[in-house]
Amino acid sequence: MDRNFIRLAGAQIPVTLNVGKNINSIKSAIDWAKENSVDYIATTEASLSGYQENFNTPELMDALATVEEYAKVSKVGLLLGTLWEEKLFDGTLELQNQLRVYNKDGKLQNYFSKKILWPLDNKIGITFNAEIRVAFLQTDLDNIVVPIAGVLCNDLYGKEGFAPVMQTLAKYNYKIYIHATNAERNIDPQYDSVFKEHHNATLRLVSYLSKKTAILTVDNCYNINGEPSKSGTSSTSGVLYKGDWLTTAPVSYTHLTLPTSDLV
Repeated sequence: MDRNFIRLAGAQIPVTLNVGKNINSIKSAIDWAKENSVDYIATTEASLSGYQENFNTPELMDALATVEEYAKVSKVGLLLGTLWEEKLFDGTLELQNQLRVYNKDGKLQNYFSKKILWPLDNKIGITFNAEIRVAFLQTDLDNIVVPIAGVLCNDLYGKEGFAPVMQTLAKYNYKIYIHATNAERNIDPQYDSVFKEHHNATLRLVSYLSKKTAILTVDNCYNINGEPSKSGTSSTSGVLYKGDWLTTAPVSYTHLTLPTSDLV
């Protein structure tokens, strides 16, 4: 029977600086999604490339092709976080921090690029991109699609000197925000605790002010440097709606099924 809803999931997987290991983690997430009848699975920020300089290598290009094909064969839609060198319409190249949206047939629907950059983004050479985009996730019914926006880390949290991206996105009728994050931690216990509380409070506030827009947020369960984290994630992975956590992911995964009334 055709369904007029979609099931999304977030994969709180370890993101390392080893692209081969990241491929395996993403494949495992896709396998889990297929086994659990998930339509689209979202990964954390930089989940394929890792958060590192000189990322635009033939290895990463091959890795992206591998992951794209694996998701296509599995018939699982993919919202993939990765650093990527994007060729623009005018032929110029930009290093971007992206969330790439693929449908269940493996076709790239759109991509979102990070707008509020952190010092490590600047060090890597990531380019600021102010373009506002939308992607549409397909249900089983051709006349019902779900408009989503992808936001990466500080795009939701904001940064001193920048107007929050969320104020702009609030003008549009997005049904879901997909928030992929990968923040620094293991600085010291107080730093880790304070910033996790800040991140979670901001997520709740944005969710509360967004009214009927759900948030699926997923963080790297390793540190941003690719090493295991001693203090867990830098924010809770889970699903928020109207300011409340509907579900959280203490270990690996979280999922969301929105009621039909919120999709039409």
